[in-house]
Amino acid sequence: MRARLRNPNAVLRDCIIDPAVVQLETPLLEAVSTIASAEFVFVRAHDAAICGIVTTADLSDQFVALARPFLMLGEIEQLSRTALDHTFNSEQFSEAVDPSDDRVVEGAHPWGRSRGSSKSRTNGIVWGGQ
Repeated sequence: MRARLRNPNAVLRDCIIDPAVVQLETPLLEAVSTIASAEFVFVRAHDAAICGIVTTADLSDQFVALARPFLMLGEIEQLSRTALDHTFNSEQFSEAVDPSDDRVVEGAHPWGRSRGSSKSRTNGIVWGGQ
């Protein structure tokens, strides 16, 4: 397609490029930048034969497969914090804290009910009195 854009009379010979090639043992993370810039790589086996191709679409699929559990956990955490904040008030949160901890709990959300306050935020719970 790129050759055709440069030359409307392009033939197949004009479209051939020197492909990027990686070894079968190359770690995926090491090959990502090459795959991203070249849009694909051929994979060379131990016997020097080309045994596969990896494309940017393959990288996208792998990213989704690896990231999905973490994204789902983040969503579950956010929903849990919202449910807790709608169910319990600041006093009830404070009662649930270890009595030896002198911090004041304001809510379950990372930003609490006092969004923009100068209170310390740790572990997703808004703490004051530090």
